[in-house]
Amino acid sequence: MSELIQKQLALLPRDGLSLRDGSGWGNLSAGRGRSLDWPFPTTLLGALRTAVGRHWETVTGKNLVLGTWIQQTADVALDCVLASRRPYSEAWSLTHRLWPLPADAIYLKGKAHVHCMQLCRPTSAVATLGCGRENEPPAEALCWPVISSAKPLPAPPWWTEADFAHWLLGQPVICHTADDIKALQLTRRNDIHLSIDPASYSYREGFLFSADILETLVRREDQLYEWAITLDSRLPKEMAGFLPGTFTLGGDMKLAMAEPLPADWFAMPDSMAKNLQPQIGLRLFAVTPACFAKGWLPDGFQLQNNQYFGSLPQIAGEILLQGALVGRSFPLSGWDLVQNKPKAIRRLVPPGSVYFVTKANKSPFTPEEIHNLWMVALGGGNKEGLGRFVPGFWSPISTPIQGECGC
Repeated sequence: MSELIQKQLALLPRDGLSLRDGSGWGNLSAGRGRSLDWPFPTTLLGALRTAVGRHWETVTGKNLVLGTWIQQTADVALDCVLASRRPYSEAWSLTHRLWPLPADAIYLKGKAHVHCMQLCRPTSAVATLGCGRENEPPAEALCWPVISSAKPLPAPPWWTEADFAHWLLGQPVICHTADDIKALQLTRRNDIHLSIDPASYSYREGFLFSADILETLVRREDQLYEWAITLDSRLPKEMAGFLPGTFTLGGDMKLAMAEPLPADWFAMPDSMAKNLQPQIGLRLFAVTPACFAKGWLPDGFQLQNNQYFGSLPQIAGEILLQGALVGRSFPLSGWDLVQNKPKAIRRLVPPGSVYFVTKANKSPFTPEEIHNLWMVALGGGNKEGLGRFVPGFWSPISTPIQGECGC
């Protein structure tokens, strides 16, 4: 393996994004293809390897065949992916970063601030709502979230840097207005496609379809915003000067402009770094999809005496998993270019999922340990941009909470 260097890039799609989920056209009604809401990290890794291969061809003047291309780009790795949004043509700043909505953040009717879900351990025996893998009893082994009786409201899919930093520190976040939620969403358009009969120069029957496109240049009031996909990548040392002008990304090989990013783009927010202090409990937020062998349960954690024990990288002592708020899993596959067949389907934990942990010996996490958990890699697929987590403060409640508990 060659020596690798770290490189941060921003990809700015200029004609939108078409991100098919792999479904065949025959399964779609009315000949319309629908785009995913955001690209998978594996899609971005493929785009990065393609760009690196083309750069190698340009430098050497040689064309790569399939096997050589794969071998030449085998060391290319993707560590993390974040969404970003900035006013058009403004210089990049950490304030432009966007983060997936935390699973413990709930918008409630009549509340000025976002509700942070608390956990409690049931005080009486309850029936399990469902068995986990190999008949593990997750409902009894974990604390449960407290269910509020207030009506939940729509929430934005992304949070700004300031809101997410406050949430990590356990500080209140003001609920977004309807206009704020729209500003934190990508809009969509329909592109109509048809096939021309070369004999008659008219469209061919049965070849009319439309594609769902994510718009990445969005105007809100008088301000034009551009969305970007920011990558933390590892490239061979000989690619130190690598910065292609364009990438091809997603369906229809749509073009995306590439720009360099500040070296600290994926660093901990300053407001959090300056306020690190010992914590009895932590919340671990998934900022990219995660791939665990047991589905929702992080690798290395095992059920012992009706509790989940495990370990975390660079953390001393045994870790106790107190609770988990995990969204519905989604499938990820792809195409194996070497064997020319589909890759095995993996079930991924969605971004925004939250895991609540303490040390088994009840000692606090030190500021250094908390800092070491920033962008920590958990589970499989770490070279593909999967399984990146960041820590947030959490104060476990020692006394039972009055109210309903449920999953």
